[in-house]
Amino acid sequence: MIQLRTSFARYLLVGFSGTLVNLASLALLANLPIARFLAAVISTEISIIHNFLIHDGWTFKDRRKATLKLIRFSHFQVFSLFTATFTVGLFALFNSVLGWHYLFSQFVAIGLATILNFLINFHVTWGHKVDAVAISSSKPSVSDSN
Repeated sequence: MIQLRTSFARYLLVGFSGTLVNLASLALLANLPIARFLAAVISTEISIIHNFLIHDGWTFKDRRKATLKLIRFSHFQVFSLFTATFTVGLFALFNSVLGWHYLFSQFVAIGLATILNFLINFHVTWGHKVDAVAISSSKPSVSDSN
């Protein structure tokens, strides 16, 4: 339980820093001769990469599976896009259907999506670290094959 709380606190810190990276890169890209929507997409991807690298090296460093970093990044990318879609859907539900104020709707949607995103990444992307001792003890020995 302590690992879960520590990981969640780190997850929130990284998410906050990722938001700052997103906003800073958007501010820089918005001054280039490209569409603002494209600038927003690029800045979002920059922040996803930023968040993954810090999560992989700090937030979940003790939970890394025996998988390639590229596979963990692919999972993180897909889950980030999924929860972004989830956030927009919740925003629409809260604001358009339930009539909540748009800022409150977004705040609640982001909070729920953050919790979902954390839990998915905690259990899937950075699931339990594979124990090398357990792997070696599960391999049949030479005497077992005779």
